[in-house]
Amino acid sequence: MGSFLPILLFIVFALVLLLGYIGMRRKFMRTGSIIVYMLIGSIATMFLVSLTNGNNILQAAFVGIVVGGAFSVITASTAWYFQRAEARKLPPDQPENTTIE
Repeated sequence: MGSFLPILLFIVFALVLLLGYIGMRRKFMRTGSIIVYMLIGSIATMFLVSLTNGNNILQAAFVGIVVGGAFSVITASTAWYFQRAEARKLPPDQPENTTIE
């Protein structure tokens, strides 16, 4: 039962990234807000995963910031790239509306 919590937290981590990606692509909220929520959620979940694996608080904070932040930045960059590529396919008379706010 001790190894269930880290797996559950990894599932939450994946859901944070997935919902952030979908939110950016579908423009559910402002892009900047989604990125902030995704950063906070992924850093917090990776921090908790690291704590449940027996690391001390400084190690957990480092893992949370580096790993959680890196995955959030990669996910946001991927969503932004595909959003821009999709906007380039639009006809010239249609606004692209893909600026990062």
